[in-house]
Amino acid sequence: MYKMGLQEVLPEETLVHEYADDIALRRTGREINDHEIAVNKDLEELYEWSSELKLELNPGKTKTAFFTTNQHNYKYTPKIDLNGVQLKKESNPVYLGIKLDTELRCRSHIYQTRRRRPEALRSIAGRG
Repeated sequence: MYKMGLQEVLPEETLVHEYADDIALRRTGREINDHEIAVNKDLEELYEWSSELKLELNPGKTKTAFFTTNQHNYKYTPKIDLNGVQLKKESNPVYLGIKLDTELRCRSHIYQTRRRRPEALRSIAGRG
């Protein structure tokens, strides 16, 4: 109910992903600086929109991530803020139970899943 209208206040280049009370904003493109500026504007709009609905956004729980196939940019940290608070970069964010990585190959997630699989199988078989 509260999320109604969010996509209308953000530009069409900003994709909004919603699940329960989580909101993820996503932008794609080549020019890092342009997107950094655009994401900061998007977050200003999001903050205004949430304030009108009397919803409070928590910058401490809000993270930013940067995905790229360009190895020179792997360690890049975008300068993104929410209501004047610089957001922390999450190198391996977990989104809907999937651990992402810079290249979006999910290597860490696959490694963890493969490592846990024998435990899960033993548990299912009643031997764990």
